[in-house]
Amino acid sequence: MLPDVENRLYNDEHVHRFPAEAINCFTGSLAKLMSLRGTPIQEANLLEYGDGYLFRCGLDECGYPEYTFSVQEVGLLGCLRLGASVETASISDRDWIKHLSRLARTNHGAVVWVNTSHLTYDDFYLDKPAYLHALLVTYVSEDEKRIQIYDPLVVNRRRYGCQTWVAAEKFHEALSDKVTTETYNHMGLAHSIDKSIQMQPSEGALTTLEALARQSELYHSEAKHHEALGTYAAACIAMLNGHNRRSCTAARRLFDHISVLYVLPSLALLGQSLSQTDVNQDALKQLGWLVDHWRALALMSLKFEATGSESVLLRISERFKVIIQTDRAMWSSIHRATHNVNFGIRHELTNRATGPIK
Repeated sequence: MLPDVENRLYNDEHVHRFPAEAINCFTGSLAKLMSLRGTPIQEANLLEYGDGYLFRCGLDECGYPEYTFSVQEVGLLGCLRLGASVETASISDRDWIKHLSRLARTNHGAVVWVNTSHLTYDDFYLDKPAYLHALLVTYVSEDEKRIQIYDPLVVNRRRYGCQTWVAAEKFHEALSDKVTTETYNHMGLAHSIDKSIQMQPSEGALTTLEALARQSELYHSEAKHHEALGTYAAACIAMLNGHNRRSCTAARRLFDHISVLYVLPSLALLGQSLSQTDVNQDALKQLGWLVDHWRALALMSLKFEATGSESVLLRISERFKVIIQTDRAMWSSIHRATHNVNFGIRHELTNRATGPIK
């Protein structure tokens, strides 16, 4: 970094924006970090290798139903199975900035979780309720007063990514002001890829087809996956009952979870993964129908937010039933197309790679 650039005072004029390159902030940050260390991958690879197409139901930061995947577990597991050596360091002590500086200097950067209410480079973060968000720290100034960050996904009206400088003192507030959810509690750690270790795919590493075969097996064998959508639908309907402020907010959150945060972006990546394999066309057809039904549900949620109509709520309930059926049909189709695949990922690899990730 040139001294005259580094020494500029941070302001909005120095925010470099570009089209969004990620569907998720954590996996998008990891994919960028892998690229910086000389091993470019697609974000879809992390969801393939990390079992990221398997969703589960939980609650978001505000206590509303959430249908998502375990983004940190998926991202780190994906890195491990791709052969990366993941280094995780605590940044919760008073030497936090020295830890970040070391990781940025030696490993090209570190992925951290922050509280969005302390991010000032877009009014979107200031106007919305605080939520958990992942960023990539790429540089710390020599005087340790400024930090360069890469934000892969700002979900404003027009999604974009950006790179900018932030004041270290303000960034420390974003790192330390805890935001926890029922699903995630990841703050206080920095994750990087050890640059000194040559990446080698793990023994028994999966191809895309084998990864999808594995996920279809897990979907059908584990209730937390094949029952998640039904649980989410029931929780949403219960929250939407009664036209009041909370039900209106729940309708907006339903729209956000579908269109902005998790569902449709992840299904877009699943489509990329399926297109790279020899699965039959039925799986892609079912996926297309599933996307259409989710989009219709998202529009219904906005209509319910505006009207509180009982008839719209009934249509939401009926659409959820169709989505559940279509989701099961899609995974059954993937299973039929991949069940003969010999994807022998070894038990010891699975146990090692899926151990506790804090």
